[in-house]
Amino acid sequence: MRYGHCSKTSTRRANEMLGKRAARAISVALMLAIAPAGWLGAQECDTPFEQVSEDGFGDSNNRYAWSMAVFGNHLYVGTLNRLAGAQIWRYDGSVWERVVTDGLGSVENEGVRNLAVCRGALYAGTDNLTEGAQLWRSADGVTWNVAADGGIGDPTVRSVRSLTCATFSDVEYLYFGAQDTEGGAKLFRTREQGIQPLVLNGFGDARNDSIHEMEFFQGALYAGTRNAADGLQIWRTFDGVSFSAVVGPTANTPGGFDYESTGAVVDLHTFQDQLYVGTINAFNGFGVWRSPNGEQWEKIGADGFGVPGNDYSWRYITYEDQLWLGTLNAFSFFGFSTGAGVWRSADGQQWEELVGSPRATYLGWGFGDSANIGTRSLAEFQGQLYLGTAQDSRPFAPRMGLEVWRWRSGQECAPTAD
Repeated sequence: MRYGHCSKTSTRRANEMLGKRAARAISVALMLAIAPAGWLGAQECDTPFEQVSEDGFGDSNNRYAWSMAVFGNHLYVGTLNRLAGAQIWRYDGSVWERVVTDGLGSVENEGVRNLAVCRGALYAGTDNLTEGAQLWRSADGVTWNVAADGGIGDPTVRSVRSLTCATFSDVEYLYFGAQDTEGGAKLFRTREQGIQPLVLNGFGDARNDSIHEMEFFQGALYAGTRNAADGLQIWRTFDGVSFSAVVGPTANTPGGFDYESTGAVVDLHTFQDQLYVGTINAFNGFGVWRSPNGEQWEKIGADGFGVPGNDYSWRYITYEDQLWLGTLNAFSFFGFSTGAGVWRSADGQQWEELVGSPRATYLGWGFGDSANIGTRSLAEFQGQLYLGTAQDSRPFAPRMGLEVWRWRSGQECAPTAD
């Protein structure tokens, strides 16, 4: 449905979506009613998941572990803190240390959406609604210098949504995609100094208001958009400058892949030489798609893997030769709440739910705390998997603060006999 236009078809689809929402509410109620006490699966061993951070790093306003990256000998976590401004913490495997406070000098920098390592430095992209997004750089993880501010020249650019390092013609660049709901998504690149604009108007469609994620795959850089009007789009470049659509109105694959999909790419990830796409769908549940070449696409997961309220396939990582996925589920129904999930797959098709609904192997929704609505960030550090949560930021939600969890490799429960 396009803005400003209402047809019988769009009305019918809206009614269908409302009907699905009602069905999901009933499904959640039934699921909760039959849930075993404690939300634990039928396992007779301790969970391999352990919390390794204090709630909110001691500040309940640190609501999201919005980003993670490994730089040098530390794991870095960027937070969302709408009261005091973004923070960045780092971890050496035993002790947490705060290296950034007060939004990098402005509390209007409410969060560090992305962290990325490129050309021997750590970069941080901020979310700043009033002053415009900023890009910061650090050579040691402690001392930070601004690389671009004021919305990268346009104050309507509120967020650096994606950061990635990519090499073209033997030159390594930092690419960063931005959200601009007024003028369309923007895309830039830099080589330490100087900012080169590549896309300034949503690839010619201002309804592409954000470049949510990027991934380098088979010699090309892929960029996934948010487009609430016509469905997500995916664009790619083989030379680092000129982009063409592989999903969208001008491509062979329509925007949003199909009606059952949605308006945003929330992650792109390479696994077993295929490009995986995670989406948002607040009506039907997220979808998971993959492609061997960026042109032919296969749907391998839909309707939130069959779990009501699974709206975001939020973050992927490859760990121990398996594809891991952190999900968001913020569904509530008459006092019952859901929460963050964690899934994994050895082949990208058959998925095991480790954290989530009552059928999850180890922990219930939100790692046992429904305030953790999503698994937002994932990183491998010192051979172990770390997972950062996002907590419900609505005014009525409990305020405890984000959590960082670690998967204790080798501590899994042995399979039980039938």
